[in-house]
Amino acid sequence: MEGLPTQSATETALLVYLSEFGPKKANEVYEPLGEFFELSPSQLALTMPDGRNWWRNRVQWARRGLKDAGFLNPTQRGTWQLTQSGMRRALGEVLASSNNPEFEVEEGSPELKQHIQRERASALIAVFKAGLEKPQCAACDFNFLDFYGERGRGYIEAHHSIPISSTEFRGRTKLSDLIPLCANCHRMVHRRPYISVRALRESLFHDHHRQKAELPDAAPMIP
Repeated sequence: MEGLPTQSATETALLVYLSEFGPKKANEVYEPLGEFFELSPSQLALTMPDGRNWWRNRVQWARRGLKDAGFLNPTQRGTWQLTQSGMRRALGEVLASSNNPEFEVEEGSPELKQHIQRERASALIAVFKAGLEKPQCAACDFNFLDFYGERGRGYIEAHHSIPISSTEFRGRTKLSDLIPLCANCHRMVHRRPYISVRALRESLFHDHHRQKAELPDAAPMIP
């Protein structure tokens, strides 16, 4: 139908959406994907000759396409969850759309063409999270998957090492500018007076009389 997203475009949008927001049920996907394509209420209400909703049918076919390609976990009945190959494919899609091997995006302005929500580039965050081999806090080592099980899979917050509000910020953010933090440590870093992630980590292991652990492999990117 003219003016409506193609099957391929719907599959790509569904792939990236699941990589960013985690496993979802069908009813949790239709509306946000419709908003992504800026579909009008009349377009969302279109029906097929047999009476089925056109948009829901298109999303279901996109799900089937991802499943047949091995990008969706076939054992998760009722829940749409990406496989590891699906996560890698989603990462590739976002990187390809950036046309930049380092993938940096402009942030801080009210409106951007590259899908920014609340002055953060969601695509950049999606790539960052998808590329983490072990999404655990760089300050305290908390791992949501280890603690919460499947509910915590893939959950972590992304900290901007150079805050957007800082006078040092120049309007562009690269993957190397982001650091994975749990919610508690993220708030402690931003509590005034601001401190670096490295300083917070060192104070945690010192204050609690723990054996001082080595900084993670990503330590060079921690300011």
